Amino acid sequence: MLKGMSTLTPADLEVWRGYGRYDQAIGALMEPLERKAIQEIRKFHELHPDCITNVSWGKDSVVVAHLTWMADPAIPIIWVPAVREDGTCYETEPSFQVRDAFLRAHPGCVYAERPGLPRNPRRGEPGWEDYMRHVKERHQDMLGEQIHDPHITGVRADESAMRRMSIRSRGLSSTKTCRPIGRWSAEQVFAYLAARDLPVHGAYAASYGGHLDRRWLRVHAIRSAISTSATHYHDIAQWEDDYFPTLCDYQPREESV
Repeated sequence: MLKGMSTLTPADLEVWRGYGRYDQAIGALMEPLERKAIQEIRKFHELHPDCITNVSWGKDSVVVAHLTWMADPAIPIIWVPAVREDGTCYETEPSFQVRDAFLRAHPGCVYAERPGLPRNPRRGEPGWEDYMRHVKERHQDMLGEQIHDPHITGVRADESAMRRMSIRSRGLSSTKTCRPIGRWSAEQVFAYLAARDLPVHGAYAASYGGHLDRRWLRVHAIRSAISTSATHYHDIAQWEDDYFPTLCDYQPREESV
């Protein structure tokens, strides 16, 4: 269930529709992996009754939020949006659309937001050039500042060598972290989203008509310090400006639905 954006082109949407049959075919085989992931979450929850699930509303976290809800709707789902104290928001409009669609489809879900309160300038803002000269010293881990709880996350092994090594050595769950889809491939994640009719962020269709691989597109707070990334095969700044040219308003939501 793709959440569209006005900046997606007909070529983008045609490429996205072309994935449909492929996703449904793989999705039909996902039930055993679903059961194992739910078992992993329940096992972690038994050890950590105060655990939460943290989300970004990207593909992996939507899957994990759904699995969490299936395991126990009382496990809180927490989002840390990049929002300044003055209300300036760096999240994209489809993130709010995905959030709202997810909550409508998951009655009883416990949900809250912990705004990340960015301290550093973003691309195009005063002080940006100076910040980029000292980016390592001034780096801010907004997620780490807001999430201290034992947590369930959508981290997967095939995203990086470091994550592969971590999951290989520690397994799907460690002292304070549970990674129930840690061994899923990106193809399996997209297939599961399609098979379960879960909301999908429009960023994954923002491929310049198929020139970018959807597996490596990511949902993130825009105008960030990273100017290029091999995972996009493209200049992130240009990609953000093409597909997310304006900031949107923060649309807070916190409730049990």
